[in-house]
Amino acid sequence: MESEALLDHRRRFYDLDAPP
Repeated sequence: MESEALLDHRRRFYDLDAPP
């Protein structure tokens, strides 16, 4: 079970790398 910190980091990473 991943912690919220890791999930938040992934969210930010994917948001930046996510296509327009």
